Amino acid sequence: MTNEENATKSSWLDRVTRFLRDHALISMALGFAIGHSGAGFFESLIEGVIMPAIELVLGGEKWTTGTVTIGSLTIPWGEITADGIHFAVMLIIAAFVLRFLARRSH
Repeated sequence: MTNEENATKSSWLDRVTRFLRDHALISMALGFAIGHSGAGFFESLIEGVIMPAIELVLGGEKWTTGTVTIGSLTIPWGEITADGIHFAVMLIIAAFVLRFLARRSH
């Protein structure tokens, strides 16, 4: 490989690296990867601890599969409620994390 080819490849790599750094894409990619891993953890926490605790309070029945039928329409109220609880727990966790990060930055 000639010096000119090396310079062209190096120049191209430098431009790509500068673009990634200038637009914070590396930080965004790392945040996405960490967020994805954290989501798996919190999903397990919700499904393994919170939902069974709710089932215990409700008498041990598997309420997440509950449905109500009106004529020919079946509404999965248990699944909708479980997703709502999951969403609320994730919002609470996000609020705590943001509050913690805000305190650390001051």
